[in-house]
Amino acid sequence: MSQVESHGFWESVLIEANYLFAYADGTNRFYVALEKSELLGYFKYPPNYFDNFKRSDLHKVEENLGELMSEKKRLLSHLKDLAFEKSEMGAALEEKKLDLDASLKKIQELEAELNIRVSENKKLEAVATELRTREGHLSAEVHQWLTEAKDLNALVKAIHGSWSWRFTAPARWLAGTVITGFKIFKNHSVRVVGVVIRAVQGPLAGLMRLVISHPNLSSRLNRRLSHCPWLYHQLLDMAREAGILTYDSTGNDLQQFDSAVTVSPTFSQLTPRARQIYNDLKAAMGQKNEERN
Repeated sequence: MSQVESHGFWESVLIEANYLFAYADGTNRFYVALEKSELLGYFKYPPNYFDNFKRSDLHKVEENLGELMSEKKRLLSHLKDLAFEKSEMGAALEEKKLDLDASLKKIQELEAELNIRVSENKKLEAVATELRTREGHLSAEVHQWLTEAKDLNALVKAIHGSWSWRFTAPARWLAGTVITGFKIFKNHSVRVVGVVIRAVQGPLAGLMRLVISHPNLSSRLNRRLSHCPWLYHQLLDMAREAGILTYDSTGNDLQQFDSAVTVSPTFSQLTPRARQIYNDLKAAMGQKNEERN
């Protein structure tokens, strides 16, 4: 790393080996083999502009620039691909947006329908609650009617087994016979029925005491007889004469009898014989009313 030349010590070796001196640049010495002596012309001038040479640092910069340009080209290509993907994604996003809008609209329609169904369901629940309430009331009424029917059947059995019922059997037979021939003896049937009722007044009074001792049966019988005034008043008079009932001066014929009653068993619950007696008495009362009119 000095400017002192030292080639005098070693150049003879190259000269003896047929090498020719060509050029020295102050640091290095260049030689050309004798057989390549035509190359000596290239060493006439030192490296210059016309040699088109490049400094190493410039060459390195250009290499780096080439790499950067390649990277730029790659990035631009990638950016183009991304732009295309963006375009595709935008189209897909727009399609998804349309699908989402359709789904939201469908959801709104379903919510509206659901609200309608919920409202209808609430109405149905209210109706069901009302029906259950009615069912409970009807069940209670049915239970009450069954209980009353059981009590009435027991009462009917008790009446049929009573001494009064057995004692009045001939009178009831006679009344049935008289009423059966009602069309023939219609001008006399009412009087016959009256005579029969008077004939069985004693046993009938006992039967009336038994009826009055059961408030439900008494109340029903009272309302039923209110549709047959003639028979109703006959029984009232008989009850007063027997001392079973007291006369009410305010206009109500019966205090005890009116305050104790429900409806008698239905016609279908009566025995065949009881139905016959009921029909006979009803016909007789109708005839009596016609005569009064």
